[in-house]
Amino acid sequence: MPHEPSAMRGGPIFEFLFGLDAQLRREGRRDRIGLTFFNPMPNPGNRLGEKAVQRLLGEMKRRDIATHLGHKLVGFEKDKVKTEGGDFAADLIVFMPGLTGNAWFDATDLPRSPGGLITDKTFEVELLCIVDSLDAGMLVKRTLEGGFALPSIGLMHNAKAFFESWYLRRYR
Repeated sequence: MPHEPSAMRGGPIFEFLFGLDAQLRREGRRDRIGLTFFNPMPNPGNRLGEKAVQRLLGEMKRRDIATHLGHKLVGFEKDKVKTEGGDFAADLIVFMPGLTGNAWFDATDLPRSPGGLITDKTFEVELLCIVDSLDAGMLVKRTLEGGFALPSIGLMHNAKAFFESWYLRRYR
């Protein structure tokens, strides 16, 4: 989403990637299954802050997850991902596109951003999240003044699991 950077959400895909890696390791199959993370941005997760990007990429390297970064997506085929920087083989592709404005916005006079969202008023971008990986988690904080990212540790996974159960209790 080059016209709407605020509409890109990386957290869920990072969690899926790290969680998949952790699950494959639990099952003893990770050494037979290669994982490749691809993104058209050279620094994926940049909205989380530069420190978080370095932690995420470092975690991928530590987990032996290949990266294919900085190349615009061209398309998908049954067994490959095609980018302007070359193709790579894939048996399973998980793709998370950026958000766009709702189609019905086009029939209104509402003010629109270049990416199609309604942005008459803006807000301060702040973020506090835990990127979970089934057995550990990386705490990330981002504000206009800067941010930080802590290494992935088991305590953060437990904290996120506790918060989730506490938050969801009212809906159960």
